[in-house]
Amino acid sequence: MTLVAVVQLSLTSERFGLELTRRPHQRRQVFEVLSRHPEVQARWCGADPWTGNGLEFLTFEFSSLQDYWKFWNELREQAMFRKPYGEVVRVSLGYERTLTKGLVET
Repeated sequence: MTLVAVVQLSLTSERFGLELTRRPHQRRQVFEVLSRHPEVQARWCGADPWTGNGLEFLTFEFSSLQDYWKFWNELREQAMFRKPYGEVVRVSLGYERTLTKGLVET
């Protein structure tokens, strides 16, 4: 069974106000955490930075809640996920299942 977490991250105007050299450094730190946890697959969906209230969505797929918990505890300590640069707005957990009954097979 594949478990899925959808994380809504709100990036603040302080984050977008950082000089260009610091923003990629923060994002790189996040991907370094991901590289240490190959059992968690991630996708990062972009945001609208022009409003100063950029919402980003991240999806994580994993098969063990313990693996995800270890990963998440390391990830949430990164500056990008803490004030004043960002805030985790919502985390939704679920599991992936095939929808076939009454629908076109996906």
